Amino acid sequence: MIDRLEALKQEVCAINRELPHSGLVTLTWGNASGVDRDRGLVVIKPSGVPYAELEPERMVVVDLEGRVVEGDLRPSSDTPNTVHRSTGMSSIVPSGRLWAINWRSQAALSNRVKRPRPSA
Repeated sequence: MIDRLEALKQEVCAINRELPHSGLVTLTWGNASGVDRDRGLVVIKPSGVPYAELEPERMVVVDLEGRVVEGDLRPSSDTPNTVHRSTGMSSIVPSGRLWAINWRSQAALSNRVKRPRPSA
């Protein structure tokens, strides 16, 4: 049985591999991440790694302070912003593209990315 963190790494990797095809990212700039709130961990794309070369085992795991707890590569340069914003969200897709909001909404509707749950 695969544990939740490994499943999250697979999901985050798959979503990151899709980003170039959506037109949301350029070169290696941009990423998707996911949070395991129970463990206080965030899975994020490694910095500078081409999307086509991503594999679940290459994903970087950081704590909510941004400290690497698993992985040999540097986490995305978006990590400080990502961990700061991960409270109350299940995933984050930083992108400078105008289409990001639309893609995020469509992905949530298709259950590829879980929608963030509103805070109580």
